[in-house]
Amino acid sequence: MSSSAALPLTGSASARGFTLLEMMIVAGILSVLLGLGIGFLGRGSGLSEARSAIAGQLRSAALHARMTCLPTEVRITPSENGENAVVSAHGLQPIAVWSFEPDQRQIDSAMDAILGGVELANGRYGKARTCLPGERLALLRVPLPPVVADLSSGFAIRFDLKLTTRHAGMLMSLSQGLTVELDGDAMPRMRMKTTGGSALVIQLQAKESLPVGRWCTFEIAADGKEVWLSVDGRVLDRATCTDAILQTDSDQLEVGSSAEQVDGAFDEVQLMAYVYADRMELPSGVLPLAALRVFFDVDGNPIAPPKIELRIAAEDRTETLLVGQGGVLQ
Repeated sequence: MSSSAALPLTGSASARGFTLLEMMIVAGILSVLLGLGIGFLGRGSGLSEARSAIAGQLRSAALHARMTCLPTEVRITPSENGENAVVSAHGLQPIAVWSFEPDQRQIDSAMDAILGGVELANGRYGKARTCLPGERLALLRVPLPPVVADLSSGFAIRFDLKLTTRHAGMLMSLSQGLTVELDGDAMPRMRMKTTGGSALVIQLQAKESLPVGRWCTFEIAADGKEVWLSVDGRVLDRATCTDAILQTDSDQLEVGSSAEQVDGAFDEVQLMAYVYADRMELPSGVLPLAALRVFFDVDGNPIAPPKIELRIAAEDRTETLLVGQGGVLQ
């Protein structure tokens, strides 16, 4: 993949570095240790504990953004109905990776894929697959009901693609909820049905063709604010979308559909879902003055971060926290 794509999750660790899952575990441990370290600096007003919780969630979100090359956020919610204020990060969780290697198995056997097409020895990261003319089977098909992969808070589907010619075809689909196809000029277009009140349909249309004759990394993602298409980390089209994708118990993910075959090869399909980390309560004596959302870009840096203003009841004053590069509190 390009430098802006996420690190592969499969293959030899010695040859390809740490996996995304391993790095996300490390990020979680670091955020906890950071929070504990700050929390022991002082007690009494609750400010140190509040800084600990907020700093840990910010750092975790920033690290997740850098490792997945996808935006993340942290939400701070004031107290409601007498309960403590809370802070929670919104980041990516790896669900599955299908690398087209022989005898590959998922941790959850329900997500073992049925493969079609024909194997190619020289893929981007080992084996790849290409469609077999006339075959009525997608290159990759796997059941994907909500109980297996809950995509309601956002998702990312990423795969590597090498087109042979510019040709219309279906790149992937998720039953009723999502279809992504190429037109005759190899320009991607997407149709996503959401759970909005009137079964809202979001449509995206790229204004440029995917490359021919070389590998690229194609991505479809939604983060609860927007949905977008990108290639090699460059956004092709995007739209506002605050509703969840439509999912049903009979959903199946198909990549490289046999109905409208793409003239090219596919390698390593990654599926990730946005999830909220465990909500961390702030001390009862620390009161955020407003609900806040701190957004991080794909490099893990905050986007126009708001000032975090905390009312310290024990000292009858307001403390202002600033979010710096990498989510570090100032």
